[in-house]
Amino acid sequence: MRFSDKIGLVTGGLSGIGAAIAEALAREGATVIAADISAPAEATLAGGGILPFHTDVTDPASVTALIAAAKARFGRIDTLVTSAGIGRDLPFLETPLAEFERMLAVNLRGTFLVAQATAREMARYRPATLVHPGRSPASAAISAAPPMAPPKAASRP
Repeated sequence: MRFSDKIGLVTGGLSGIGAAIAEALAREGATVIAADISAPAEATLAGGGILPFHTDVTDPASVTALIAAAKARFGRIDTLVTSAGIGRDLPFLETPLAEFERMLAVNLRGTFLVAQATAREMARYRPATLVHPGRSPASAAISAAPPMAPPKAASRP
């Protein structure tokens, strides 16, 4: 198993692409922290496999609590996958500014906050891996959900 004895952190890890990534890492032997806003607030990092942890990636205090809990329980994070993201299937001309700003907060700011906080911890030991799935600018241009395309494309390293 390629991820035996590894600790993975997957944002958005309880649904969609994030859940599929969390499941794949767990199948390969990793213990996976599934950081997700839909996780119960009382969730703890007990046990093994896929461990849900309530996290709002747009909130620095929530991200700090996530990293602190991971560090306290496991001592390290070996792999980070920033998969948390939102989008609405709204026509571009009908998308309210508040909805676009929420997409920016989750898809761009959330990626930044989690990656920065995790990288600070990862810098203390090596090797470590950060993965940022996202849209390429080309696919963003033909996306079925145009308002979501800029924040996802902007989150690409």
